[in-house]
Amino acid sequence: LVEEAEDKEPFLVKKKWYSWRREFKPIIEWPHVQSNSEGKITEIMWRDIRICSRLHFESIPPTVTWFYVQRCQICGTVDLSVFQEALTHLDLMGNKLTGEVDLTTLHDEFRLLALNGNLFEGSLCLTDLPPVLTTLILHSNRFSGTISLLQLPETLEQLNIERNALTGSLDFSKLPNEMCLLILSYNQFYGSIDLSRIPASLLKIDLSQNSFSGSPIIGPIPRIFEFILIQDELLKDVVDENGHPLDEHRRSKLNPGTQKKARFDPVSFQELSTAEFRRSSI
Repeated sequence: LVEEAEDKEPFLVKKKWYSWRREFKPIIEWPHVQSNSEGKITEIMWRDIRICSRLHFESIPPTVTWFYVQRCQICGTVDLSVFQEALTHLDLMGNKLTGEVDLTTLHDEFRLLALNGNLFEGSLCLTDLPPVLTTLILHSNRFSGTISLLQLPETLEQLNIERNALTGSLDFSKLPNEMCLLILSYNQFYGSIDLSRIPASLLKIDLSQNSFSGSPIIGPIPRIFEFILIQDELLKDVVDENGHPLDEHRRSKLNPGTQKKARFDPVSFQELSTAEFRRSSI
């Protein structure tokens, strides 16, 4: 699974992985590896461990359901087609992974995919995602090209693709009914903003630092909602689904000073929601 790493680690860390003969220990003896009652490995959770190497993802044990390698300085490319159906949660955030990512090769049982904070590039196809996917976190990479939000899976709750180089106009009319977090900031999207048909479940949408134009159209606003636009001065031009200026009550829901807005850290929200999902699925 792990290539022989360069000797950059303190011995106290290295000895958790290697035997006294400087050979890899059996994976069941590695740190932060969990197994079930039958001795089958089910979870690998590595955070802030300086692996400084490539991983052979095809060698992940077939019984692993959660595979988290966060901020471990792993490098290389990722072929999403090699992950077996038992694996439903994959988080490779904060590493040095490169190359393109083909989301259409994910198997149908994937529920969470987090590849944020790497060096991935190329286009993103969001029209053929796994039908049970709930969380897709791809921010802070180098993805480019256009995307479509018209065929997202109905189960998708969180989509964060901020801080890339994505472009084009966006149609928000068919967002999933379960979606609660949509972060598209710091890209190159343009065109008009029509949020007249956003789902009632939506808690936050961030469209800031793009190149949208015209008067944003806002439909019925969910009870708890945070809308972050491109420039603050554009809020005065927000209109309803009939083209009329918002009344004072509806405008107050977009006012940064109102208590109607719910501000939260997307990373913490991701960890909270995945933890909740994990508890409910056990």
